[in-house]
Amino acid sequence: MKRNRLLSGALALALVLSLTTVPAFAATFPDVPAGYWAESYINDMAAQGVFKGYDNGEFRPKNELQGSEALALCARIAVETDLRTQIGKDRASEISAIMGDQQSWFRDEYATCLEAGILSYTELKGLYDSGALDNGRTITKEDFALYLVRAMQLDSMAEHLSSYTLTFTDKADITPGREPYIYLLNTYGIITGTDQNQFQPKSTVTREVAATMLSRAIAFMKERGTSVELPNYTDYEWQAGTIVSATSSSKNVLLLTLNSDLSGSYTISLPADTPIYENSMLVDSALLQTGTYARVCYDEDGTPMAVRLSGKLDTVAGTVVGVSDSGILLNVNGTSLTLPYDRFTEVQVGQKVGGYELIDPEAGYTTAVCRVDQQDHLAAVQLSGGTRKAEGLITAVETQASGGSVLTISGFDGQQERLTVPAGTAITANGLAVTAMNTSYVGSYVSLRVSNDNGNVTTAAVDTVTQYIQGAVKSVGSARGVSNVTITDLKTNKATTYNFAASAVVTYNGKTAAVSDVQKEWFVTVRLSGGEVAMLAGYPGSTVTSGTITDISYPAGTTTEVISVTTADGRVVPFQIDLSDPPQIRRSEKPSTIDKLRTGDAVTVTVRYNAVTLIDSVPQSANVSGTITRKSEDTSGVTIEVELDNNGGTVTYAITSGVSVSQDGKLISMYDLRVGYHVAMVTNGDTVASIEVDKTTTSSSQLNGTVIYVNTSDRTITFRADDGTGNGSVIQVSAPSGTVMQEATGGSFSLGSLKTGDSLNIYGGYTSSGEFKASIIIRTAK
Repeated sequence: MKRNRLLSGALALALVLSLTTVPAFAATFPDVPAGYWAESYINDMAAQGVFKGYDNGEFRPKNELQGSEALALCARIAVETDLRTQIGKDRASEISAIMGDQQSWFRDEYATCLEAGILSYTELKGLYDSGALDNGRTITKEDFALYLVRAMQLDSMAEHLSSYTLTFTDKADITPGREPYIYLLNTYGIITGTDQNQFQPKSTVTREVAATMLSRAIAFMKERGTSVELPNYTDYEWQAGTIVSATSSSKNVLLLTLNSDLSGSYTISLPADTPIYENSMLVDSALLQTGTYARVCYDEDGTPMAVRLSGKLDTVAGTVVGVSDSGILLNVNGTSLTLPYDRFTEVQVGQKVGGYELIDPEAGYTTAVCRVDQQDHLAAVQLSGGTRKAEGLITAVETQASGGSVLTISGFDGQQERLTVPAGTAITANGLAVTAMNTSYVGSYVSLRVSNDNGNVTTAAVDTVTQYIQGAVKSVGSARGVSNVTITDLKTNKATTYNFAASAVVTYNGKTAAVSDVQKEWFVTVRLSGGEVAMLAGYPGSTVTSGTITDISYPAGTTTEVISVTTADGRVVPFQIDLSDPPQIRRSEKPSTIDKLRTGDAVTVTVRYNAVTLIDSVPQSANVSGTITRKSEDTSGVTIEVELDNNGGTVTYAITSGVSVSQDGKLISMYDLRVGYHVAMVTNGDTVASIEVDKTTTSSSQLNGTVIYVNTSDRTITFRADDGTGNGSVIQVSAPSGTVMQEATGGSFSLGSLKTGDSLNIYGGYTSSGEFKASIIIRTAK
């Protein structure tokens, strides 16, 4: 224990009682006579509960204010009591790291000083280490002015003052850097000079002077409508960007158009009476000026409840040196710069845009482009390089000829993701290095680092020992005082009851929850230890994913169709469809069938408990058309050279098995593309999403292969035809009424009796419209 760091119990109690907030009352003190120059301010602060007299009823106006008292007073005018208590709990470890178990009476106030920006962590530690917070250590007027301005949320205004004039005759005695703070307090009438027009910056602050400054500061804040906002203690929705325009419309509404470099532009209808703040003070709507950064805050009904302005944005770019839970350390042209972030910081990592939850201190980002407002707040940041974390249960491992693999994992929220693991990737299984992924890992937990640049896995750690399950909560209860949960395992469809371990960790939607919060129908990922629930991660039973279909495949030997959807943030989410029981399909808002989906379609996929229940699709219009002038093919696909219409030049495209090739709404094989065919394509850069053939004259008369899906309404068969590549070519076959359908062993069958996997010999031919029309179908095996 450092000497004099711990105040005596009696003195500590006296200080706490003299500053404790109490209900308002009319107070008079025997040592503050009527007509005394500070009487009204002292009585005001007593009535508002900021100050209280000593045990004998005296105020002791000439007593000097200690540094610890000054900070406590500033914290108390900025933040109300209950919130200070919560902040004290949340920042308890930080305060303990500075001062151990000492000065317990002001710990909530010290924590509030950190949260409200009255002090930085470094400043508080410096004050404590230097003894400035010790018993008997008073505070100077210029230091009190600094902390008071920060408590009033005017620090940014002071920091950015570039032209101001102090008229105090002793202004030369003011410590450099304190002048703008003193100027603001003087300008707003919170401090005045002595009879000799001196500020006396190095003099100590008495209780009467402090009461005067605080009373005037509170009156100013009330007059200006000051609204102190602490980002970590808000939970409302918000949108932000630079003001493009602000125009009045009918019905007493203001149309505010904002533009964000990360999330684009949007127009917001503001009720005319929406409060507008700048530097936490109410201002007029005239300050909604083009180029100003604005954040619109919404109430729970989605109605704007406030707009907060923070000046122009500056761009700061640099190399990322480090990332913590609260800030990004940059090297900007050889200078170190730390930019704190909070929940009002918009973040882009790779192609994903969201909030500060996207920032991963372990990612290893390389560069950052930051947008900083005039209040020195990090409004937006684009982070490049590095990796992101992905974790979940392995649902499939596909080995590639290159030696790598494609891994499908089911995340804790049930969302599936398909990831490439290149050959040579660092992989461990139960802590031991292995050379490659294999199918024995299916069902095991895996933790991955995924490149933000190319989306490939950089490291993988598999745990085959720990038991994990995913499923739906069937019920919750307790027995003999122990809470339990019954979960229907999605793999086995069996319901099992598990007790919660005493130290079980529970989350919902990624946020900490209690065992008592667990509800029926949650989708959960559970880690078991000794047969008990050690960890439960809960999410809503249904999820919705939007994006574009970039691949459709039909794994051989299965009754499954895999639709890969690429989301706006670049994730590839695979959805496995059981073709024996397909989900509801809508296409352009009309009922449709699974065989009508095409790569390039914009889709919204609804999943309930890992099973796709609805796919809403909208076909994209072709953006490229032309005539095929050259074609080559190999086992990986087809390469075509297309002479674009309207003298658009010639472009080469690689067509893979996942690309939909169709004619009149029917799938045909990519290998049936021919030189001279006119095609309309949906493309993204040099990547083809889908192809529609306008003209074709294919003359094949026999197809051999297996059934993938049967549409009895349209009388079509989605068919994997043997094309000699070993993979098969997926096309659609028309089987009109009158088509002969015979078993190879004798007898006939109906179209409706065909099942996925049936082997067929189909005789017929392509029509002039490109459709293969069957005349005879022979089923060779079921």
